[in-house]
Amino acid sequence: MKQPSNSNKMIRRWAIGIGMGVSLGILFSTSAFAVVQVQVISKVAGPRFNLGVGSKVKINFGGSRAAAEGLFLGRVVESNGRSDEYMILDLQKTRAYLMDRKNTQISPSPGKTQAILRGLNQWGPTCGAFALTHYWQQYYLSSLRGNENLNAMMSSERERTKFLEENISHYYLSRSIDIHSLMKQHGKKFGVSCKKYNFTSGSVAADFLYRQTKAGIPVLVDFNIGPNMLTSTYETVDFEKPGTIDSRLWIPRKKGENNAGGHAIVAAAAFESKGNRKVVIIDSDWDQPRIWDVDRYLSDRIAAKEMGFTVCGGVSTATTPAIK
Repeated sequence: MKQPSNSNKMIRRWAIGIGMGVSLGILFSTSAFAVVQVQVISKVAGPRFNLGVGSKVKINFGGSRAAAEGLFLGRVVESNGRSDEYMILDLQKTRAYLMDRKNTQISPSPGKTQAILRGLNQWGPTCGAFALTHYWQQYYLSSLRGNENLNAMMSSERERTKFLEENISHYYLSRSIDIHSLMKQHGKKFGVSCKKYNFTSGSVAADFLYRQTKAGIPVLVDFNIGPNMLTSTYETVDFEKPGTIDSRLWIPRKKGENNAGGHAIVAAAAFESKGNRKVVIIDSDWDQPRIWDVDRYLSDRIAAKEMGFTVCGGVSTATTPAIK
């Protein structure tokens, strides 16, 4: 896919590659920062997690910094199952902090937390293969049903790397199969069915994407991009290692905009912030989750007919998980 760049001259071949009252104290401590206390005010819960993305929290950073309202955005997990960070959104700053867990004390335990994959950062126009790989890793980490082949693929670094290598080989070298056909093949291998959805309206696509990810069901999204990246209104920051923030995103191109190539991402979870619907995505151009403003990026101004949405293992008809 197209690499992050300020240049408008980067053109590559087509590659779609894409209630209240609950009190819970979470203490984050680091050697370089004051202890951060996060109290869960109300939590989002589902059949596969007790503390989900979108749970309301109060953040006390310590020191002279004022407390802030926030949202729990998940436990960030590497493909090997290692989880070192929580993602917490400061609503006032519209900034999602990745906070280390190694110095974290949780009291009482929140139970099973919703997991978000920390994807691999690609180098080169290989977003399709990475999105295919990230999808099934997120599917597994979401505790969705699969068979022994899915368990085997996730069992070791070699098997996970082999799966990525196979996706690169099949998708880029054979040049005879599209991303949706590969998803169906993977679904058959992993014991679930996969289906592609297309929409003529961006707003209808936004409704679909939000509904699936709100239920914790990942969606592979492929689309054409325009010549320029967009600056996200919700940035992702390493709390312990502040520095330059790259808040750019690739989003679907608008109708009439020049096509500058294709891209593929995985949408993993959803939440609402200040009345606006957001989706947590895994984009192989970065190694940390990003945030999409779904109603802004999937408006009726975009070229929705060019987009594809692939879901495996069943489609959610629910509007939201339970809020307690």
